[in-house]
This record gives sequence, structure tokens and C-alpha cells, in this order.
Amino acid sequence: TPLLTSLNLEGNRFTEIGAEHLARALRHTPMLRSLLLTNLTFMESTRDPVCLGAAGARHIADGLRCTPLLTELDICRARMGDQGAASLAAALCHVPKLTSLDVSDNDLSPDGAGLILSALESTPRVTALDVSDAVGD
Repeated sequence: TPLLTSLNLEGNRFTEIGAEHLARALRHTPMLRSLLLTNLTFMESTRDPVCLGAAGARHIADGLRCTPLLTELDICRARMGDQGAASLAAALCHVPKLTSLDVSDNDLSPDGAGLILSALESTPRVTALDVSDAVGD
């Protein structure tokens, strides 16, 4: 819905197709201000569930490109890894009003975390940033 301003999907399960559908839906929510994706589980076909992962993060990042009013993004515990971080970093320039970003606990390397931090230069309004436990072992 084009008038949606807040979406909380914490703890839900998605397949890659579901993440694609979510990205497609985000393209039609230009008024969205808050997107909470904490602890999403990404079901890879018939395998055991894993967290959102790089493929799911890539789809979500694609959808973020159409949410210019977004102020809050919580994508913690998604296990997006460096590939997902690269996708998210590329999308951050499309959310210039972002003030709060939580990417904690995402199994990033220092390089992956650096991609996100560098991308924040294009979103100077960020006043709350959580990267705790973002970098994996």
C-alpha cells in the first residue's frame, strides 16, 4: 500500500522468492519510514532455515531504493555477510533521511563493515548506529 509508513516483520520466515516479493512491495511504499527486519529467517528451498543471508539482503536492498523517506532500518541478526553488506551499502544512498541503522550481529568481515560505514557518508542524518557484534569471528 502506498500509504504504509511502518512495517515490522521481525522473526518471520522467508524463502528467496518471499524476499523478492518483499522487495517488490517496498517499491510501492514510498511513504515508508520504519522497516524492522530483525531476526528474519530465510528458508532456502527444503533445507533447514538460515538467517536472511546475502541473497535475501540483496533483494531487500533493491527494494530500499524506492523508500526515500525511510528513517529507521533494523536488519540485525540477518547473517547477511559481506555480499549482503555490499548490497545494503549500495542502497543506502537512496535513503537520505535515514537516522537509525541497526546492522548488529551480521557476520561481516572488517571490509564488509567498512562498506556500510563508508556508505553512511551519503546519509549524514544517521544519529543512531548499532554495529555491535556485526563483525564475525
